[in-house]
Amino acid sequence: MVTASGLLRLDPERGHVHHLAELDFASVLAAHRDRDGELWLATSNGLLRYTPRAPPASRPPPVWIGGIRVAGVPRPVPAMGVRALPPLSLSSGDSTIEIDYFGLALAPYQPLRFQHRLAGIDEAWSPPSGRRSVTLASLAPGSYRFEVRAVDASGQSSLRPATVRFTMPPPIWRRWWFLTALGLALAALLAAVHRARLERAVAVERVRTRIAADLHDELGAGLSRISLLAEVARQASPGGRAAEPMVQAGEAARRLVGQARDIVWSLNPRFDDLESFLGRVREVAGELLEPAGIAWRLEAPDARAASKIRLRPELRRRLLLLLKESLHNVVRHSGASRVELSVRLAGRRITGSITDDGRGFDPASPPRPSASGLASMRGRLEELGGEVAIESAPERGTRISFTVPL
Repeated sequence: MVTASGLLRLDPERGHVHHLAELDFASVLAAHRDRDGELWLATSNGLLRYTPRAPPASRPPPVWIGGIRVAGVPRPVPAMGVRALPPLSLSSGDSTIEIDYFGLALAPYQPLRFQHRLAGIDEAWSPPSGRRSVTLASLAPGSYRFEVRAVDASGQSSLRPATVRFTMPPPIWRRWWFLTALGLALAALLAAVHRARLERAVAVERVRTRIAADLHDELGAGLSRISLLAEVARQASPGGRAAEPMVQAGEAARRLVGQARDIVWSLNPRFDDLESFLGRVREVAGELLEPAGIAWRLEAPDARAASKIRLRPELRRRLLLLLKESLHNVVRHSGASRVELSVRLAGRRITGSITDDGRGFDPASPPRPSASGLASMRGRLEELGGEVAIESAPERGTRISFTVPL
């Protein structure tokens, strides 16, 4: 092809154009090729002959880094460019990196294009482009290597790409020393909270122990003294009008002594385990059932397992009151000869039952006055997330079952 740039050769397969020679002429009038392959050009200035020769082997074009700007601030780069920059030192606030590059075409009329990639993220080279700079932004923390190479018109690329190495540091809140300090601070905070909770728990335990001791020593002793004095007064006036009130006062005092004993037991932190609760249930069952001639049996977990289960004071107190009220009703109204008690563990719940072989009752009938105490205890246990169920039928006994979360 004859153009204003001279004589050119087109390689249709690869799309490459090679410049063969410059022509100093006004116009080309005709062009022919002889049997030897030489080209004859008739121009307005005369006849020209061109003898084709194999094009000299071209060398791959070299490439250099020409400039670096980090967050808009230039970094020093040699004026003649550099093939590989020393690793860049960046801070977590450096969000963008601009890299300039250039190459050298080793054959005339051979425009260069460039390809780049970010090793570790882009394994493939970018499409060839005439742009001579690239901007990297929004990079995640990590180490990177930027590579760029030049590509000439024949498709040859640089033997060695120009490189820029840099490390994008993580933000302060993701650095190891910050995470370590945060972990230590959190551990110290948790330790302080745990220590405060332990101190508060110890203080509560001391208050509970002191209240239990005071109730036992002061209230219990005082009520016992009142009961004793009422009995002495009754014996001192047999048949008198004061005898009956003295009997009632003595019974009331003894009843209060029992109630005070239950309160002291529920407050004392030494009895916060299930084994202590079961021991108290055995005492209550023996005190109420055996004088009435009622046989009884308690089914309970193994003592070692029960000793490891902690019970809240309010839970212990309400469970004990439920069992006592149930046993009182058995003694007063059931006419039973045998009672089966059961307390079991079911995961994080306590289940149990009180079953008698007495006369029973019709649940559909109007409630008896004696049932009001049991209904009150059921309501209190339900406040703790528990459930109470009563099953009974005439002449078929009564079963009271309960379940409550630990």
